[in-house]
Amino acid sequence: MGASTDDGVTALVAEATLADETSRQVEMRLMEGSVPLADPADALEYVPCGMALKPEDLPERVSGKIALIQRGEITFREKAMAAQRAGAIAAVIYNNHEGSFFGSLGDETEQPAIPVVAISRADGEFLLAASQDARLRLSPEEVPQADRLADFSSRGPNHDGWIKPDMTAPGVNIYSATIVQAPMPGGGMPDPSSYTNASGTSMATPHVAGAAALIRQAHPEWSSMQVKAALVNTARWMGGQGGVMDQGNGSLDLPRALDARAILVTADDAYSPSHSFGTVYNAGQVKAVSKALTIQALSTEPAQETYNLSVEIAGDPEGLTAELSATSGECTRTACFDLTLIADGAVLADGTYYGFVRAEAPSGTLRMPFYYEAAEQPAARPPEPIITQRGTPRRRIGNMPAS
Repeated sequence: MGASTDDGVTALVAEATLADETSRQVEMRLMEGSVPLADPADALEYVPCGMALKPEDLPERVSGKIALIQRGEITFREKAMAAQRAGAIAAVIYNNHEGSFFGSLGDETEQPAIPVVAISRADGEFLLAASQDARLRLSPEEVPQADRLADFSSRGPNHDGWIKPDMTAPGVNIYSATIVQAPMPGGGMPDPSSYTNASGTSMATPHVAGAAALIRQAHPEWSSMQVKAALVNTARWMGGQGGVMDQGNGSLDLPRALDARAILVTADDAYSPSHSFGTVYNAGQVKAVSKALTIQALSTEPAQETYNLSVEIAGDPEGLTAELSATSGECTRTACFDLTLIADGAVLADGTYYGFVRAEAPSGTLRMPFYYEAAEQPAARPPEPIITQRGTPRRRIGNMPAS
């Protein structure tokens, strides 16, 4: 289970406006000890300043503008003070490794008189690449940040190469029951009120468990597999939050799951609302792989319904195409069809790919994610370890110690 935010989670957000007038939101964190952000905020130019280690890293044109600085080598305070001396009116420091971060300006007597904020490496690199004639507005108001994947959320694939997680649910800053007193000092999340705010996939999982219980209450005739498929098939895709190995099929949408009239799953005995083709070694040739899928009606008294079928591969990669054996299916009980992926190994780059099969009907849309890894040939098998014992090379066999 992945963890995402709901509309009860707010954050400081900078808005970047590019030269072509398109915009992007950038989540930021005000560093501990920073002065407040200007209110109201203006959209100002920003200037890349490297790590702000040397005076030449901060050009004269940063005066009156925002300094965009990479994290590393020296303290946040030193970077901000360098930007202030150069005349910058704010410092934006982006991470030097994946994810967001919290930062502190320390407890020195002299502190920067300009606001200092932290952003993720991905956002920093985006701003760096788009800096020509771009502007940045450092908003002082916190705004809702729904449908954003948490930095700590679990990601796939799992050890068998299957899609992980299946979906996401709210797991950030969740107000939940807790213990009043820890059984030992420093243990647990105690609070005298019996409630606390916590984040984690352990906060997301109860949301899905509760959703499943409500579905079973409304549809006691559904099996556990059908409940799971209804939840996954109707999840809401979170644009810009990674692929299926980051968010599965998207974020929990309980009303849609409750109203589902059918499910879209694999057609073999191990019904699944997602599918991984695993690693396909194409050896530079054209190779096709297929999987049988089925639409299964959920109602005990189903009415015939026509589903329009479609398939897409994210990014439309060159050398990989997807086909369905049917473009529509009339479903009274079940409707079966095949999903086929065709890879041209002479063109397709080694790597991972994902996509979706959609079944659309007046009653709603079902979506099923799939995953594919392309490789020209298997990786070379690592050599067996050689164990030296009493000066004599010995080869280890299985898990048995060398003798």
